[in-house]
Amino acid sequence: MKINGHRVELGEIEATLAAHPGVDSAVVVKSADQDSAARLLGYVVPGHAVPAHEDTLFVTERADEALRAGQWQALAGTAGRPAEGPSPDELRTVWDALNEVYATATASAFRAFGLPHLPGEPFDPAALRGVGVAPRYERWLARAVAALETTGYLRRTGDGLVVARELPAELPESLCERARRALGELLGVPEDVTDWMLGLAGNLAGVLTQSVHSAELYASDRTPGVYARLFGPTYAAATAAVREMAEGWPADRPLNVLEVGAGYGSLTRHLLPLLPADRTEYVFTDVSRYFLDRAETEFAAYPFLRCDLFDLDRPPTAQGFDGRSADLVIAASVLHDMRQVRRTLAALRSVLAPGGVLLLVEQTTFHPWFDLVMGLQQGFDNFEDTELRQEHCLLDRAQWQQELTAAGFTRSERLTTTGGPASVGFDVLVAQGPAVQRRFAPEELRAFVAERLARHMVPAQLFALDELPLSPTGKVDRAALAQAGRRGSVRGRPARPPRTDRQRKLVDIWKEVLGLNQIDLADDFLELGGDSLLAARLAAQLQSAFGVPVPVRTVLEYTTVEALDGHLEQLLGPSEPITEER
Repeated sequence: MKINGHRVELGEIEATLAAHPGVDSAVVVKSADQDSAARLLGYVVPGHAVPAHEDTLFVTERADEALRAGQWQALAGTAGRPAEGPSPDELRTVWDALNEVYATATASAFRAFGLPHLPGEPFDPAALRGVGVAPRYERWLARAVAALETTGYLRRTGDGLVVARELPAELPESLCERARRALGELLGVPEDVTDWMLGLAGNLAGVLTQSVHSAELYASDRTPGVYARLFGPTYAAATAAVREMAEGWPADRPLNVLEVGAGYGSLTRHLLPLLPADRTEYVFTDVSRYFLDRAETEFAAYPFLRCDLFDLDRPPTAQGFDGRSADLVIAASVLHDMRQVRRTLAALRSVLAPGGVLLLVEQTTFHPWFDLVMGLQQGFDNFEDTELRQEHCLLDRAQWQQELTAAGFTRSERLTTTGGPASVGFDVLVAQGPAVQRRFAPEELRAFVAERLARHMVPAQLFALDELPLSPTGKVDRAALAQAGRRGSVRGRPARPPRTDRQRKLVDIWKEVLGLNQIDLADDFLELGGDSLLAARLAAQLQSAFGVPVPVRTVLEYTTVEALDGHLEQLLGPSEPITEER
């Protein structure tokens, strides 16, 4: 491999790194930067058998005990305060209506698939695999069949399941009206938003077969309002805790806040006004640029906020988040979506300052109607830690305490102990990291390598990982490691210019949606950072620009400008070539 004109052997560098007594294993990759010269990135897994007094690769940091005790008291001291919003009985009324909508919509969807629907007919769940349901809904379907058995639509016999009562063809208007009253009177959800939700429930078969992609639902302008109504009282409890902490924060000390999986910023907008603007750094992160673009616009009045990409399923170090020391990490309704909860919690603990605090908003009880909203979203059923989670991805309160302790947090507290939210498992939890943290100090390791190899073979950056990320095939995921610190939006080579007017329009739309300066006709949408949410935005802009419906699944199927242009040509005919005069 050549790096800036020099030929280098990655294996030789890896062997040199691994020869250090404090290193168990090492991987070296070429950076994936597109806007600068290529660099060597080195990753090491430190040895665990090295005595502490001989460990030269880490420095020890200790908490200011008075500061951290005060921070914990401020946050945990809000536990048990009277909850805002509906009472437990009122929420139960809403939940009962939504659960019935879910069961009826599911039964209707199964009937729409052509499955048996009359009483006494045998019902074989395996038949669901042949009706076009997307493979990612396999766990969803298992929960759905169990729910229909619980609600009396299906009955188990010695020979298997049979239809116990007729599966309805549609949602009855009486049920829709009951849901409108419950959501409107008790949660304040506007009727047009409720009708939108009921419309989605009525087209559940289309969502499951991805005729309507779930990303189109999540990217709807109505979604933030729905979340605000459902989580409002829970967010109020989280906001009260952060207010107490901010008011007691020392006037001479900066406050570093990291929010992960921030999404629509439903909690963010409550917290930003509480923080001291002159000494706060608030890093708003999500896995999708879709949310970062929204946040940069919505929160432009807060100069102390910046946005960055962060994938919670990958090590923070491998994403350029090495050396971060957050006083407060916020995770609102996101950590249950992670593939391995304990691994993610340990990663978040590693970005905390000594004694820093993690604040979680989580649903600790699974309700059937969740499968009409969050259960349909990508990521909900991607969990891999099946020794912890089997039927769905949510953890109960005891499981959260167990996992926080196992991930290295020293204490945890549930703030929502009374009122409506607590009664249905909408909880706020806080957990404090250890008072002593070890931080990787790469200087000694870099000097070790420099003594043994030529200067051009010394990695520009060195990172320490608890374990090396693996690809689906079980090999070290070098491509993921090459992305560390990548923030570029400029290509390293000239892009091929569009040849037709339609290609020009497509390139302009892609540049806007992806936030890039150049787009090549053969660039892959997903490889450039696109995802299903950005695909939903792209699809909407394509429909506006060309006057034809472009489903999200089409964007995800034709992932280059060239391929998408070819698809549109079948619908719209040839496009006018771009001439030099034009």
